[in-house]
Amino acid sequence: MTSTAIDGERDRAMLFPDYFFFAERRLVNHTFEEKRVKNLDDCELLCYLNENCVSLNFKKDPDDNLENNSLGHSCELNNANHLEYDGDLKTDAAFYYRGSKNACSNNSMCQNNATCQSGFTFKGYRCLCPLGFEGESCEKDTDECKTTPQKCHVNAACNNIYGSYVCTCKPGYVGDGRDCAGVKNLWNLNSIICICLILTNAAKLMQLKGTNAI
Repeated sequence: MTSTAIDGERDRAMLFPDYFFFAERRLVNHTFEEKRVKNLDDCELLCYLNENCVSLNFKKDPDDNLENNSLGHSCELNNANHLEYDGDLKTDAAFYYRGSKNACSNNSMCQNNATCQSGFTFKGYRCLCPLGFEGESCEKDTDECKTTPQKCHVNAACNNIYGSYVCTCKPGYVGDGRDCAGVKNLWNLNSIICICLILTNAAKLMQLKGTNAI
């Protein structure tokens, strides 16, 4: 039977077709989480509740007594299905494999290394944008200088670049853009240090002359 899970609050739909179910099979190299469950239905529910899950491996423990509602079965959540990696669907007599339709498997529209999650929105997927990007497909560069101008020092200019930003101290100031000091203040400090060195050297010279005179 084909099962569909829909949750109005989470706005996610998942389809587990009968022809995506294989006994004595296990998808390897794509498991990101493992849980203990009472039955296969609970394993499917866990997959649905995890936004990155698109298939599962279910291992039934023959020694488990389900009458006691014990969590004796292994449920492995996968972030890919057998259609994407058919070579990773291995024979394993202890497991059942169940896959769902994965809208992210082929030609995902998510851009700029965004994370694609299947089962969301009317398109069947959604894109989670990395920092520095926005938009439905994460195709737009975020102008951090407009959204968060306080990232730079008050005496620095914010320059937006693709996927990030750069802070540059304004003329008359030096620093890394997050901290900028006035050149005048630095000149005054250097002048004081310089005067102190001159006076110290002069005192040593006078002392040396006095010693020679004796």
